[in-house]
Amino acid sequence: MKRPFLPFLLPALLLLSLPLWGGEREEASDFTLETLSGERLSLSDRLGKEVIYLSFWATWCTPCRLEMGHLERLYRKYRARGFTVIAVNIDDSETVSQVRPFVRQQRFTFPVVLDRDRQVAGRYDPAGVIPYGVLIDR
Repeated sequence: MKRPFLPFLLPALLLLSLPLWGGEREEASDFTLETLSGERLSLSDRLGKEVIYLSFWATWCTPCRLEMGHLERLYRKYRARGFTVIAVNIDDSETVSQVRPFVRQQRFTFPVVLDRDRQVAGRYDPAGVIPYGVLIDR
C-alpha cells in the first residue's frame, strides 16, 4: 500500500518548527535524561555534531503514537547523514509503564528518554501541547 503523505512529512515537521526560527537564534537548553536502557543521554554530547529533532510525546497521545512511526522512517533514512531523533517521553507515573512495551513493539531505533517531571518539556514546550517537535541544527 502506497503512503502518499510520507513525502510531505519532513516539510510538515519543518513548518511546525517555524515559530522557533522567527526570533533571534537561541542556544539549545542542555539536559541529561535517562534512556529506556538506563543510560544517561546529554544533549550537549550531540550538539554541533548532528541535526537533532526533539520529539515530545506520550503513550496516551494518539497523534504522538502515529508521528513516532514516521520519525523512525526519517531517522533510518537520514541518520547516516548526521540526523537524529531524540524522543522525549512525558508520561507520568500512571502511564510510564506503557512506554517500554510500546517502543519495543514498534521497534524504534532512535533514543527514547524519560522526562517524568516534565522539566525538559517545560523549557522547550511551555504551552505543554503534544506532539511537539524542536529541530536543532549543528
